[in-house]
Amino acid sequence: DHTRVKLKDVDPNIPGADYINANYIK
Repeated sequence: DHTRVKLKDVDPNIPGADYINANYIK
């Protein structure tokens, strides 16, 4: 879940982006 939060800060305007970006952040 912590990964989702990190992405939320990056692209909170794009829905689902947090999930997609989460993979890149990993």
